[in-house]
This record gives sequence, C-alpha cells and structure tokens, in this order.
Amino acid sequence: MNNPFLRFRKRSAFLSLVSLLLFSVGVRAQEPGDYTYEVVNETTVTITGYTGPGGAITIPSVIDGKPVTAIGENAFYNRSDLTGNLVIPEGVTSIGDWAFYGCYGLDGTLTLPSTLATIGEYAFSQCSGLTGNLVIPEGVTSIGDYAFSWCYGLDGTLTLPSTLASIGNSVFYNCYGLTGNLVIPEGVTSIGDYAFYWCSGLTGITVESGNLYYSSVDGMLLSKDGTVLIQCPGGKTGSLVIPEGVTSIGDYAFYGCSGLTGNLVIPEGVTSIGYLAFY
Repeated sequence: MNNPFLRFRKRSAFLSLVSLLLFSVGVRAQEPGDYTYEVVNETTVTITGYTGPGGAITIPSVIDGKPVTAIGENAFYNRSDLTGNLVIPEGVTSIGDWAFYGCYGLDGTLTLPSTLATIGEYAFSQCSGLTGNLVIPEGVTSIGDYAFSWCYGLDGTLTLPSTLASIGNSVFYNCYGLTGNLVIPEGVTSIGDYAFYWCSGLTGITVESGNLYYSSVDGMLLSKDGTVLIQCPGGKTGSLVIPEGVTSIGDYAFYGCSGLTGNLVIPEGVTSIGYLAFY
C-alpha cells in the first residue's frame, strides 16, 4: 500500500526547492495586494498564491477586473496561519491539487461555490480545524485523491452531489467527525481505495438504486453484483450479518468498526478476506 506520509515529505521537499529556485531567479507573478495570480486567455484569473499576513481571509471573486475562476495548485499550501471560515467565491470552477493543504489553522466552516466542477488531489488535506457539515455542491464531477483526508474537525453530515462520477483514493480518510448516513449518488462510477477509511462517525452507506457499479446492503458498500464487500462504515453498531453472495471481503472493510457486537459469521461462499479486514 502507498504510504501517504512519505508522499507528503517528498512533496514538501520538492516545493521548498521550487520556491528557492523561483526566488533566486527573480520570477514573480502579478500581485494585487495579498494574492499572486495568472490571467488566462486575457479573460479569467487563476489565483496562484497568497502573500498576506495570515488571519482571516476573504478570497476575491474578481481581480484586475477579471473573474476568478480557479484556485491553482499549492496556492495556499501550508498556510497554517490562516484562521476563521473558508469561503471559496462563486465563479470558481476548479480547486487545484494541494491548494489548501496544511491550512489547519482554519477553524470555521467551509463553503464551496455552486460553480465548482472539480476538486484536486490533497486540496483540503490536513485542514483539521474546519468544522460543520461538508456539502459538495451540485456540478462537481470529481474529487481527487486524499482531497479531504485528515479533516477530522468536520463534525456534521457529508453530502455528495448527483453530478458526482469519481471519488478518488482515501478522499475522506480519517474524517472521523463526519456523522450520519452517507448516500452514494447513482452517477458514481468509481470509488477509490479506502475512500471512507476511518470515518468512524458514519453509521451507514446507502447507494442509490440506479447506480450501475455499486450497491448497498444493511448500510454496507458492495460491488454492484454483491460479491465484494468494500466498506462497512466505522460508526455502524449492533450485530453484523455479512450478506449472502459475498465472496470477497476487501482490505480494511471493517477496520475500526468497534461498535459491532455479537457473533461474527463468515458465509460459506467467501473465498478471500483482505488485509486488516477486521482490525
């Protein structure tokens, strides 16, 4: 299994080197106040960096008379000095990889715009101070790997949009504060490995009946044909009945499901049990 912590260390070292090289050769983007940015096709703006002092911020919707439509890669990377709510302005359609990674000082709610379509890898990873519900707005089609990993301060419900098609690997890894029943929309075609790993507050997963790739039984996530048990939500309680027809139990499928009680019966048809399945 890939080690995400090793990836973080490599990424940090790489970004430090890039920053040093850019500084040494004098490369600098345009700056309106506290933000660096790029003008795309002379019509729209992508925010590429933040140079302000920290504290509460208001991300602008317009810079230099042009609408802000994207938050670029690494734009607010590791700005742990930012505080308060995080509001992504209307008009933004994409949030780049690692855009707000490590902004753990943010201690309010996260508001995503109705115009948003894509969320990049590690976009909000390690924003552990964010609280409240997590609502992915209608129009979003993909969420990148580890996008909300370690956002364990989120303590409300998780809402996914009907437009969603792809959920990356470990997207909600260690979001143990999220609560309630999660609904997987019928348009989802891909759910990455460990997407809901260690979401110990989720009590059930329900897949809409029209989904062609996944199904659910008794709050557990399965393949469409019911042969692979992918994930039991960490907050499920009471007795456990593994559905008939299951032949494979995936890696980490019941990891951390400490509220389960009673007997554990593995059906006769099961031929494989994944790594740390009942840890």
